[in-house]
Amino acid sequence: MEIISRRAWGARYPAGFGPAPLPATRLYLHHSVTVAPDLTPPFIDDDAAIRTLEHIGQQRFGGGISYTFAITPVGRIYEGHGIDREGAHTKGLNRSARAICWVGNYDRDRPTPQLVAATAWLVRYGYTQGWWAQPRLTGGHRDAPGAATACPGRHAYALIGDINLAAGAAGPRSTPSPRPRGGPFMALSDDEQRELLARVRNLDHQLYFGEGGPGTPGWHAWDGGTGETLTVVDYLRRNNVEVRQAHHNLNSLHQKIDAITAAVHECVELLRTPSIAGADGAAAAVTAAVRDALADLQVVLRSSPALHSRS
Repeated sequence: MEIISRRAWGARYPAGFGPAPLPATRLYLHHSVTVAPDLTPPFIDDDAAIRTLEHIGQQRFGGGISYTFAITPVGRIYEGHGIDREGAHTKGLNRSARAICWVGNYDRDRPTPQLVAATAWLVRYGYTQGWWAQPRLTGGHRDAPGAATACPGRHAYALIGDINLAAGAAGPRSTPSPRPRGGPFMALSDDEQRELLARVRNLDHQLYFGEGGPGTPGWHAWDGGTGETLTVVDYLRRNNVEVRQAHHNLNSLHQKIDAITAAVHECVELLRTPSIAGADGAAAAVTAAVRDALADLQVVLRSSPALHSRS
């Protein structure tokens, strides 16, 4: 598993409120009660869901995304405010504790196996990195001293024991997977490497680090279409993947989706205004604006080559 960095998902606001000591003495599970993205590739809506969390945290507290990590239903793990930074997740414990947030409403919805597995992995991995003192969740947000909340929701809360068992039974402390050295792959920036590998993972192959042939150590991809084993760079060349262009396309797409999302949020807030809510004509106009914004979003999603190309 990997942790998607703030830069990779497009963070725009400050990383928390200042430094926070490590290791954390507590680790709490939260849920966002925002719309959960679906389980269908290419997971662009996962990134957008994290930026929505960031926007909410910035509006409420002024420190960007409130949580240390966020995990989507498909099991994608996102860096939040930074492991050594103070967030805005657990009142009175924002410096000493850290928070893992499940994207979605888990008082209503049941967590996916991918979500649970990713959380157990993160709990164990964070312990091996010295991020928190024990390989376990302290509890749910509701367990924090003085907390008056049902967070992280009844379905999430019921799984905390299972997560702790899985994290504690994960075996001895592991070492990070090796990274390739030299060659054209390392000529890319860290974000381009991460995007390159993420795009390959969405194709019909298996990705691993090892020998693909005599004298060719490094990252390799097994092509499910041809049965061949290739270096990642050769695989991407064959499939005509241009990483820098893809990065530009995705950034442009993010901006369009964020602009449309902001328009929808503005319309929703207008509908809550008493003067508009009580006026049938005004409410209908706002509803039509929401409908138009969602139609624009559909056009963006359908027309973007970044969403439909397998290359």
